[in-house]
Amino acid sequence: MIKPIITIAGAHCSRFCTEFTADGSINTRSEATKAKIVLANINRKFDDMFTPQKDSFTIQAQGIDENGKEYIWPIAKGIISDVVCDQDWCTINGTCLIGDLADALPIHWSSNRQKVPISEILTSVMALHDPIVEVDYQAHDPDLEQKQFDACTTFQEVINYCVSQVNGAIVFTDETGHLHIWDSTKRRPTINLDHHVVEQNTSKSVMGYINIVSVHGDLSEATTGDPGSENSSMPQIQGKAIDAVSIAKYGELIGPDIYLPNIKSEPEAQKQADELLEFLKLNRDGLTSPTVVGMAPYLTSLVTYHCKNGPDGDEVFVQGVVTRKKVNFSGESGFTTSLEIAPHMLAVSTPEALAIQLEALEEAAESNLDKIEEP
Repeated sequence: MIKPIITIAGAHCSRFCTEFTADGSINTRSEATKAKIVLANINRKFDDMFTPQKDSFTIQAQGIDENGKEYIWPIAKGIISDVVCDQDWCTINGTCLIGDLADALPIHWSSNRQKVPISEILTSVMALHDPIVEVDYQAHDPDLEQKQFDACTTFQEVINYCVSQVNGAIVFTDETGHLHIWDSTKRRPTINLDHHVVEQNTSKSVMGYINIVSVHGDLSEATTGDPGSENSSMPQIQGKAIDAVSIAKYGELIGPDIYLPNIKSEPEAQKQADELLEFLKLNRDGLTSPTVVGMAPYLTSLVTYHCKNGPDGDEVFVQGVVTRKKVNFSGESGFTTSLEIAPHMLAVSTPEALAIQLEALEEAAESNLDKIEEP
């Protein structure tokens, strides 16, 4: 059974919910996930019941997983921004705080001793977040010297600083309220969308938009210099993928160099370059946009499906990462999610870094358009 599960200011409001929407992206430099909940305002029940900028909300939806079993999908969790009530409806708009963590620490934080493990620092700091963000730490755990963070520091800045000290870590926060820090060798589970896809965009070949892809890794075993700094002495490795058919037709159309410091061998770099080039053949900007029913895969989750509208009308197997999702629930349309899926670049360390890489690919593809002369 598909149904909404709504909690607002601690009150269970599911049976009054007539619709909800949520629109979120991995790009932390853009707006946070926005959510809207519409409740049936029977007998003006919800007039003056909720306080903006104070009360929190949680949106979940009971749907199905990739195996067809009932599953509770987390959608959004955050703070109410405004409430509008009339005699029929109570419309609640809110901002999801899980995922971008752009809000600031409520108090000054400092450790009370020298050499504190990063996992301990993150667990302590993220416990200050409202709602609390739980830490799933599965990576090398070095000690830091005594560290303090001012109250004006955002939670994301704390995460970025700590993770920059961990060579080879991949970081993502999901809508369940968990911050994951994983070793780059750990493989995340993949969600198969094949039995849930109800709409697919008309994909267009990008042969001739980008036909040469270079992926660079890093052979160094430890971080060097200050967090985020570049060191020209780092031994680098490279994988390069070339679409000979496209080059013969359009000439060389080179994409941006992709730097993935968590890639540690030439075979890994070559494999990533090959996969990226294949993905870019699916449509012009490297994104595919299927709509799925009964589920809402997490942002940054890995998904697979067979694209029916590949280049030249061929069926193509797609594997990528969810970079945006628009969730809709209503009595008319049911429970649907429109996804944007981007190339699977496992070795990108943070969602923000992935967003930057994708923007570079899109800009390169667009800049190559005027170089193409159709036969």
